Amino acid sequence: MPAGYNFFQIYGLYLTTLPEFNTFHLWFLAYLFVFSIVTLPVLVRMGKEGKSVVSRLAEAFDRPWALVLLLVVPLAVADAFLYPGGFWGSRSASGGWSVIAYVEFFIFGYLVFANQRIMEWIGRIGWFALAGAVVTAAFLLTVFFDHLVEAEAHYGTSMYVAAMTVEALNTWCFLLAILALGKGVLNANTRFLAYANEAVLPFYILHQTVIISVGYYVVQWSAGVGIKYLVISTTSFVVIMALYEIIRRLSFLRFVFGMRVNKARPREVAQGARQPG
Repeated sequence: MPAGYNFFQIYGLYLTTLPEFNTFHLWFLAYLFVFSIVTLPVLVRMGKEGKSVVSRLAEAFDRPWALVLLLVVPLAVADAFLYPGGFWGSRSASGGWSVIAYVEFFIFGYLVFANQRIMEWIGRIGWFALAGAVVTAAFLLTVFFDHLVEAEAHYGTSMYVAAMTVEALNTWCFLLAILALGKGVLNANTRFLAYANEAVLPFYILHQTVIISVGYYVVQWSAGVGIKYLVISTTSFVVIMALYEIIRRLSFLRFVFGMRVNKARPREVAQGARQPG
């Protein structure tokens, strides 16, 4: 935070950066928009059967180990052979993954849900996936830690390739375990889930701005770090949810924050989510 500036002056500095189109914490939304456009050819239904490329892949790789290979190998290849210091392989400005890795997550996320049989066996292997995630995480933290944090220094070595392969396997083990847990626990529509699901995007858009706004004042207190953290996190959550309660009730704000605009009142929308079908 620039020294000598007050809260409003900092926002003035931010406004001067707008012509540069800096997305800051909303970078992921910009990525998703581009991914949605670029991957349309493999997601749109085509041909006489009305199936997309992804849905055909889902049918061809609906056996457990075949699907695991399909998910893990492309991610491992991208991470192992894209130079981590270049644009396509860099992880420094994109939440810890390369652009190509995010494209793969985007496509394979559709693939997993394109075939009901895939979700069925994911529900059955949840504990195995979690065990695999824990084991591979142990390897990453003990054997391959330096190769992860000093990627450019180790790029091109056999150990680096092995590290990226284990990381890809670890990532998908965790993702499959989470999907299995969600399938078992979050498999019924409830009023809370309908409310929380609708709040995801507005919460994501608001969270950093509110946290910084609250934190700007709290960090200047003479209190301990624990107290500051508790105040910032609690106050920010309350403020974000209060703002969301306003947003969800106004059609214009719903549109601005990426929510579906409908004529039904928020309570009616949540109640409707509980109805079967």
